[in-house]
Amino acid sequence: MPSYRLDNIFRTNLQANYQAGHWEQYERNQDARPYLMYDAINDSRVRPSHLALDGKICRIDDPQLRTHAPPNGYRCRYGLISLTEKQALARSGDGTGLNKSTVLPDGTPAQPDKGWAYSPRDRLQGVEQALAKRQAQYPKGHEGGMLLSALETKLSQYPSMELDALYRRAEQIKPDFDRKIKSIAEAVNGVAITPSLKSKERAEAKINIDLGGDISKIRDIVRASIIVDTSERVNQVYLMLLDNFVLHASRNGYLTPIHSSDGYFDAKLDVNFSGFFAEIQLHTQAMWQAKEAAHDLYEQRQALLRAAVSSVLLPEQKKRIADINKQMREIYRKAAANGRN
Repeated sequence: MPSYRLDNIFRTNLQANYQAGHWEQYERNQDARPYLMYDAINDSRVRPSHLALDGKICRIDDPQLRTHAPPNGYRCRYGLISLTEKQALARSGDGTGLNKSTVLPDGTPAQPDKGWAYSPRDRLQGVEQALAKRQAQYPKGHEGGMLLSALETKLSQYPSMELDALYRRAEQIKPDFDRKIKSIAEAVNGVAITPSLKSKERAEAKINIDLGGDISKIRDIVRASIIVDTSERVNQVYLMLLDNFVLHASRNGYLTPIHSSDGYFDAKLDVNFSGFFAEIQLHTQAMWQAKEAAHDLYEQRQALLRAAVSSVLLPEQKKRIADINKQMREIYRKAAANGRN
């Protein structure tokens, strides 16, 4: 069996396991969060039939979800977001959300890829049956049997064993990581922010939606921020972190300008600490306060982007987003000026 085929099988089964596990959570919490919203990755690779469902909101007991719940094809990357009734109604403006049309430009309704019209639970059961059938087909020691055995081992580890192991390791290293961050912050008269571990629900969503199901790519289960008074001090801390951690990736908007639509920037490092990836953000006090001040505007903008029909913004939505970005740029411009040396 070629490696690319094994990889496709692995990722397909991984997604089925992931969605089946989440479906159980949705049903357990349906009294408080009775709605689900389709959430696609709106890039050039998304399939038109999948993009058409983006932003569609259904009740958990809607028959459509028995055949259209993700994954809806090989390497499908979109998921579902659970909503309260209030959230569902707030996201359901004219022609969107609960009333959203899922008809393609040619007039045909959006459908799962051929052979994928199953509920997550049905799909998981079918995967297990297919895997058992294949294993019985190969004699012990046969190449196909060994490949399937390796696949089964990977599947058994995700998401429960592998993610649980990741969190156990995160809990072990977090006290030492926090102490190191606080020590560096104290050395520059800064403030250390060491929040609790990223929630498993948010980590799973990020792995599934943003990271293509690759658990090895998540970097911010353990995270921290250091807040100082000036951009010069940010750069000082940045260099101190390079001396104290093994760097994996970084960006520094205080050294190299980052041209974002809303004017926000920071410094961020993905580091390796005791064999575990962690994220460190650096801010001036002014930029930290500006980020808090602009949070409501950020949420408004995200709601408008999420409400866009098939990711196409209406003229009034574009105008509102442009106005929001303008307000945010002014907030961050003042913060940048206040944070200079």
